[in-house]
Amino acid sequence: MPLPLRCIVALWLGWLLIWLASAPFAARTVVRQGAGVFIADRLLLWGGAVLLMVHGSNFLLRPVAAGAWERWTCVAAVTAGLAAAVWARLNLGRNWSAVPALQEGHSLVRTGPYGLVRHPIYTGLLLALGGTTLAVGTPAALAGLAVMAGAVAVRIRREETLMIRQFGDAYLAYRAEVPALIPRASFRRVR
Repeated sequence: MPLPLRCIVALWLGWLLIWLASAPFAARTVVRQGAGVFIADRLLLWGGAVLLMVHGSNFLLRPVAAGAWERWTCVAAVTAGLAAAVWARLNLGRNWSAVPALQEGHSLVRTGPYGLVRHPIYTGLLLALGGTTLAVGTPAALAGLAVMAGAVAVRIRREETLMIRQFGDAYLAYRAEVPALIPRASFRRVR
């Protein structure tokens, strides 16, 4: 396995360790989705992850990340994406949950990365998944990215439903002001 791919695997393992180590610090869950939703969510995410790591023919994406500098660019994208996800996770604090849920004392967080996008963890993870997909360069990796992006879209809908139910007009105002995944470019006139 080329060094850039080994770095990507190490980055994902490091992220996973941080995620697991921080999980016990979340507040107690008071509203969660049903068991069927939880199982379907996990099947999609783990199925996508397995597809993402399948190695085989690189014919589909080979021109995109064929050379060393392209693969190192993918490593940079994975690094940036995972760092953004960790930043958002830390900023969310005790409100975080591994699945769409409401925690005890849940508050509407609008600071840090949550002032840029409503779902910065997913923004970071999708960037990291995109970098991983391009670095791996297989049709299976592309399929894995598609499956995981679909899972994220479903999670976002579930989370938004919970947030609207919990915070009502305050969340609707937040949703009107802050984009879901991609920060808006804002340019100020310099006088």
